[in-house]
Amino acid sequence: MQLRTFAELSTEQCRSLLNSHRTLLQPQPMSRYLGAYAAAVSAACSVSFGLNFILKRFKDLPKSTQFIFQRFIPLPATSLASSLNVLCMRPKNKDQRPKINFSGSEVATGIDVYDKDGNVVGVSQVAAKQALKETTLTRAFLPVPLLLLPQLILPKLEK
Repeated sequence: MQLRTFAELSTEQCRSLLNSHRTLLQPQPMSRYLGAYAAAVSAACSVSFGLNFILKRFKDLPKSTQFIFQRFIPLPATSLASSLNVLCMRPKNKDQRPKINFSGSEVATGIDVYDKDGNVVGVSQVAAKQALKETTLTRAFLPVPLLLLPQLILPKLEK
């Protein structure tokens, strides 16, 4: 249990670094970083511990099958934490005061749209919504090869 918590904390460090690229363009207060980190780690640990708890409740499941399922538990935990981190790190409004709703977020205020020469041609809420959705989905699926492929390949190599 302690190893899993350490693993979630260390992988969240990597996810936080991934999000720092976007937030370098719009500097954020340290409280936003800490809040996003806490939310993502809490979500990842909750999913991880919750799935382990549910898996242990299936007493009739053979130990070998439980072990196979247990190998894949980090995948949904990591995907959720990565996606949540993106959503938490987006600026809530232009003067950086946190709000609970999305009325002052990038989705509501829009993001700059550039032409091929890099000139700002306008502000778009549609582009903001699309960018947030694409970034969140990318972060959700980014760890899939890293967490799925070794779990599929290692049992074959162990034989």
